[in-house]
Amino acid sequence: ICLGWSEKEKPQFYNLLNQIQKFDLIYLKKWSPRDDAIEIKAIGIVGETNFPVPENEIIKNRIGIKVVWIKEFSACPLKFNPIDPDWRKNINRYDAIFKENHPEIQNYILDLLDINKKG
Repeated sequence: ICLGWSEKEKPQFYNLLNQIQKFDLIYLKKWSPRDDAIEIKAIGIVGETNFPVPENEIIKNRIGIKVVWIKEFSACPLKFNPIDPDWRKNINRYDAIFKENHPEIQNYILDLLDINKKG
């Protein structure tokens, strides 16, 4: 995963990207303010940070993270509608990357990986 902007253009994204560590969980989502649900497209584990991204005519001198995708739902994204009406406060739809702090969404992701199951 790499960002489509340079660090100069979006320093806040790079600040967050630099906080991501090996073995962190990552999930890809889609959300629109018109929707009541988040679409979960994939879940992965960070395998490597500060990974130099191959350059092309658009991308120059970018650092990214390598992710091992362990659940993939792109063909049929999972729709999740949190019960808590305040879940949208953490999402800015213009942010390419953000830290998920809402416990209900965190638990849903863990449930998809069978990590939250007791017994």
